[in-house]
Amino acid sequence: MREPEVDPHSRADIDKLVRRVLHDAGFREPPVDIGLVLSALNLDLSFYDLEDPGLLRRLRHQILIGTRRLADFVEKVQLKALLLFDDKRVLLDKTLPQLKHDWASAHEAGHQIIPWHREFCRGDTELTLDPAWHDLLEAEANYAASALLFCGEEFTGDARDTEPCIASIQALRQRYRKNLLPTARRYVRHGPDRPMFLVVSTAKWDQTPPDQRARVRHLVFSPSFEKRFVMPDPESLRREIDAHTRSHRGGPVGEFQCRLSDQNAEMHLFHAECFYNRYYLITLFVLRGHAAEVILVDHNVASA
Repeated sequence: MREPEVDPHSRADIDKLVRRVLHDAGFREPPVDIGLVLSALNLDLSFYDLEDPGLLRRLRHQILIGTRRLADFVEKVQLKALLLFDDKRVLLDKTLPQLKHDWASAHEAGHQIIPWHREFCRGDTELTLDPAWHDLLEAEANYAASALLFCGEEFTGDARDTEPCIASIQALRQRYRKNLLPTARRYVRHGPDRPMFLVVSTAKWDQTPPDQRARVRHLVFSPSFEKRFVMPDPESLRREIDAHTRSHRGGPVGEFQCRLSDQNAEMHLFHAECFYNRYYLITLFVLRGHAAEVILVDHNVASA
């Protein structure tokens, strides 16, 4: 739900690696074409069929884990993308929606450019099989993927002076030509210095995907929020979102306000905007002020 934090030293190293890759690929400003980034890294992109019986036989020679364990792993996590280091090839599941191709490709490119990942992604070691260590490697690849797609520090400069809201994220999405979800995640972590957070969840009118343990899929917090506020309970947030959203094919589906406690047990008012991208419900919570100083207006659209 909330991925491990990448430590500052690793973030600095990854940022340097990303700058070098973007420079080599010829990108000084957005938008970044991840296909050209893969080419600069000499990575080929192809698609696979998980039901192809020859796939696991091939992967057995790329990932040094017993065939049974690899098959169980693929089925359990519903593997959608994979980097074959020796083949210099990124494999994407052919059933993966087009909407997710850029992120999946950038994530695998992240594994490629982080030198210490090769050590741990190729062998039946205790660290490789440790779920906590695997989660950290995935978090580092996600950090690299975000930096690659959003042209490193260029996005931060564009985002810092905007008013935190879905409209600002949409404007940046247009400039960087990326999907709303990765843009929103990058915005919360690298945008305005304001307490805010993002909830990525399954809408109440959709079925929870098999690879998702709960309705809330991701929580993303701004550095400012983490410094000042208590981490909210995901289920409480989900209930608030459910109470204030309506079914819709896509676009804005709700808007409301709620109170959250800071680390000094003082209550503050947050404004929430809900947007449905036809896969996930994306809800942005932004601090409005101290609860005692702000008039509460409840924009309940659940019955609309």
